[in-house]
Amino acid sequence: MTTPVRYDNIHLYGKVGQLATSQMRAWLDTRAIQFTDLQYEDPTESLAALSTWFRDEDEEPVIFSETPLIIYDIVIWEADDGSDSYRKQNYAVQASDLPSDFIELAIKVS
Repeated sequence: MTTPVRYDNIHLYGKVGQLATSQMRAWLDTRAIQFTDLQYEDPTESLAALSTWFRDEDEEPVIFSETPLIIYDIVIWEADDGSDSYRKQNYAVQASDLPSDFIELAIKVS
C-alpha cells in the first residue's frame, strides 16, 4: 500500500454520556488530533446511515451497531497547490484499529 500523505476529515461518532466515547475523545485530544465530535443521545439512525458507506471483503455492508466510531480520510496523493487529491475513506471502532502512522500523520490542532 502507498504511504499516505496525511489523515484528515476525522469524525468521532459517539453517544452522549458513554464512557467509551469519552475515552476515545480523550485519546484524540491528548494527541492534539483535530477532529469533529459528533455525539448523539441515540446514535441508532446515524450508525444505520454510516453502515451504508463501507463494504467488507465480500462486498457486504459493514454494519455499525455501537459507538464510538471514527471515520476519516486517507489522503494518498495531493496536488502541490491543494487543488486536487486522491482520498479513501476509512473507519476505526477503537484506537488500535487505526493505522500505525495515524498519530504522526493526522491533522493536528493548531
